[in-house]
Amino acid sequence: MDEQLPPLTRWGLARYDFLTSGRKIIAAQFGIVGLHKHCLEIQEQAEQRKRNMIAAIRSNPANHVTERDKSQDPMAWAGRMNMFQAQIHETIYADLIYA
Repeated sequence: MDEQLPPLTRWGLARYDFLTSGRKIIAAQFGIVGLHKHCLEIQEQAEQRKRNMIAAIRSNPANHVTERDKSQDPMAWAGRMNMFQAQIHETIYADLIYA
């Protein structure tokens, strides 16, 4: 009974690389299928956390990332969104990938 597991994306692959290169004993304890399932769980948590953080940032008018702000000054809006995106990624790496 071969169970087809979904592929790993950015976050799952990052966790996989971290465990297989830096934490080989932990990776070996999981086994191949267990490691893949663990990375899928981390991937789902990271994607959910990213969605939640983006929603929180967009809901705060002080961040100036509304559609109105986007239409008034697209370059500044893009810069702010890139900054927030980088902060979100840094948080996910610190809290989920490298934990």
